[in-house]
Amino acid sequence: MRRILKVSDAPGHARALSALILLESEIEAARQARHGAYSYARHVEILIAILAESRLLRLSTEGCG
Repeated sequence: MRRILKVSDAPGHARALSALILLESEIEAARQARHGAYSYARHVEILIAILAESRLLRLSTEGCG
């Protein structure tokens, strides 16, 4: 997660998910604008990370309630 978000300390699942969603929206805007720096691989990487963090967040909160 640190590598994907380019941070020194990995954030918690909720914070990571929020950051990933924001990052994905920026990447999606670049894709739609046909920006030259757009990377399919990076976009897919972010989408996979969103799925993973969503699952981890759900699993971490299932036992709390």
